[in-house]
Amino acid sequence: MPEELLVEHGAVSAEVAAAMAEGIRSRLGVDVGIAVTGVAGPGGGTDDKPVGLVHFHVATPGGSDAGEFSLPADRDTIRSRATVAALHLARRVLTRNRHEEV
Repeated sequence: MPEELLVEHGAVSAEVAAAMAEGIRSRLGVDVGIAVTGVAGPGGGTDDKPVGLVHFHVATPGGSDAGEFSLPADRDTIRSRATVAALHLARRVLTRNRHEEV
């Protein structure tokens, strides 16, 4: 991932999540890359990026999609919900790609 991307947008951003997902596909040679970045807390939040802010991205050869949420909760809940949200997004992207190819 280009360092400029981190400097410009910060580690918790849609742009970094997208770059991470594409980087996963490229470096590992896989079809699906899933990336999640966020502020799970309890500290580390700012006014612009509060605790609970999460960006996630799924990249496949047939397309990609992204999502974000802000959930004021404890660290474990934020991490658990971020994982579930990213996996649901992957399922939707893969299902959409499968139906478009038929």
